[in-house]
Amino acid sequence: MYHQVCGSEFVSDAWIRHLATGSGSTFYGDDFRITGPYAFRALSMFCQLAHNTIASNLNQFYSSQYFSRFVISPYLFEAQIRSKVDQLLSSMPDSFLLSLRMIRDTTQVNALFSALQTNYKLSGSKDTDNVFVMAKNYDGCSCSLSVNCIRQSSIYDYNTMTILFNVTGFYTGCNVIEALLQSTLECFYNQICINELQKYLLPSPMYSSALKSLSSNQTLKTATIDNLLSNLMVERWNPNVSYEKYYAACSPEYCSYYYNTIADNPEINTYYIVVLMFFLVGGPLSVLKLLISALTKIIVFYVRKSPRQVVPQA
Repeated sequence: MYHQVCGSEFVSDAWIRHLATGSGSTFYGDDFRITGPYAFRALSMFCQLAHNTIASNLNQFYSSQYFSRFVISPYLFEAQIRSKVDQLLSSMPDSFLLSLRMIRDTTQVNALFSALQTNYKLSGSKDTDNVFVMAKNYDGCSCSLSVNCIRQSSIYDYNTMTILFNVTGFYTGCNVIEALLQSTLECFYNQICINELQKYLLPSPMYSSALKSLSSNQTLKTATIDNLLSNLMVERWNPNVSYEKYYAACSPEYCSYYYNTIADNPEINTYYIVVLMFFLVGGPLSVLKLLISALTKIIVFYVRKSPRQVVPQA
């Protein structure tokens, strides 16, 4: 089951447009109403990429075939299939996160300038027409040194620069993607938090119901987006292993079984043990040595017993 946010209105175009609607109002650059639309657009992109990754890997997995010369036991069949499924589930996130890591590292190494000026701020001089670039700081962390600098995402009063509302679990920082990966969806599991947030979204509130976990795992509410991506935005996997379908697909022509009569017959069991011990202590080799020795003695005996030929001398 995918994480509920991937099928919710919070990744829909309607919600993103709603966040981006300002009715001509002026907001502080780090205001949630400025960075929020881009963060949820990125979250929507992550859901789509995770879905495409899973679909591609499942198509490849389903195209593979399972062969067995004979019908195997249900226990062995389930163990083998579980092993293949576990291997699939562990390999899918690795390939996805490797590609994402490459994109993040490229962005950081090249110090790409954010269009929202969240990492560097431009300022100009009217006298010299020069443009200056200044790295932004988030709670003492400079974007010139780290792309992971973040601060609590909030809604501000532009005139007084006071905080009106904190979006619980959500962060803003040098880079929209990096700040999102460190954020949680805690506020969006709480209807009270969502209703309070709606008061500051113009022009009018958009009713949005809180997320509900599809499983009993309560830690999902405080899990970071980075952790959710490590599971490809999936709350719970439900692999379906059916021995009956395997047996039907195998379609054996006949079935047979072996009945162990040795264990049930004391006389045969004793004979079997004697023969087994005979072979274990080197019985065949001893018999072979005795036969060779006897045969050699017989040959020597007859050679000695045979009359010798006398050759006359001239």
